[in-house]
Amino acid sequence: MLVSTFELLVKPQLPKDSVLDVIPNLSTELKNKVAQLRRNAIQGYFLTLANLGNRDLLLSLVFTIKNSADLDKLVPILDTTGSDNVFGSLTPIPSPLANKLSFSPLRLVAGDTALFLLQPNFLSFPNLLEDTDFEVRGYVEVFLSSLSGRPGNARIKVTAEHRGTFYKFAENDPNTLTNLDQYAYALPVQSGGVLQLTPDDPNT
Repeated sequence: MLVSTFELLVKPQLPKDSVLDVIPNLSTELKNKVAQLRRNAIQGYFLTLANLGNRDLLLSLVFTIKNSADLDKLVPILDTTGSDNVFGSLTPIPSPLANKLSFSPLRLVAGDTALFLLQPNFLSFPNLLEDTDFEVRGYVEVFLSSLSGRPGNARIKVTAEHRGTFYKFAENDPNTLTNLDQYAYALPVQSGGVLQLTPDDPNT
């Protein structure tokens, strides 16, 4: 079942100089002002899932991404208890389609809530912070995992949002970050975020 769209970024919030250079009659003074205002953004996708039923669920999350070459530059994080976050060790299950990134099974205990995060992996690929030219878009779906058997209908509540961090390297020190700030905004989810999953949905 479709949850929402998503967009993962390590990009400048304002156009780079190379973009401004092609704008006719743009003064050097204005380009310098834009450069002073420009910050970079790291944006991740946050999905909160709540199990509204009285039995545990095994779920599958499927991300469909246009550019499959960027899949190895993403890192998933799963928070189920608040104390034992699974950082980067969630292994996507194999998919016959190159642009699909699937995570299964994700256990969601009855009456419990979990947080799933997918973001650019700038720790393993630090050049992303310097190149600031990373952008991935797509959509995410949730299904009952095929490992669940046939548990009947499952009712879950999902909340999807983008969260990001603005940053800029100091002009006199490329190793120092300045102008740090954060932002977050909700993404539209069908049915107010209350989803009814059935065993007849396609499983991964």
